[in-house]
Amino acid sequence: MREDDGVLSVIVRRCQDDEPLGAEIASYESDADDMEPDWAAKGYVGGTSDIIRLDSEHWQEVEGSYQSLDWFGLSIDMSNHSEGTEVREDDPYRGLGRDEFLVNDKVMTADEFRRLVAADFPCLRDIPTGSPGP
Repeated sequence: MREDDGVLSVIVRRCQDDEPLGAEIASYESDADDMEPDWAAKGYVGGTSDIIRLDSEHWQEVEGSYQSLDWFGLSIDMSNHSEGTEVREDDPYRGLGRDEFLVNDKVMTADEFRRLVAADFPCLRDIPTGSPGP
């Protein structure tokens, strides 16, 4: 995950037949029993890259905002699997280099991520690479 100009982008394990179906971001509150999303999206129109931007330009339906959240959960439902992570205010996902992402508490390039997951997802070699920027 990374943030550029207030917009989050995530890099996911994505094969050609694996489409993003929806995404949600929900604030963590210490006494919350039911986490309602602060931001939700459906109908991804951002192409086939493994880099998914979380903004209204790349989704048909978007509700809410994540701009003021400091501690939140992020989930992306794909047609063949789901991705998710917890994000804290002090996590280094802002100000990363152009091709860098925070993945499992480690900063890595998109290519490093693809190599990391390639053994479990051999189809990744067929996915177009993308750019996290606008």
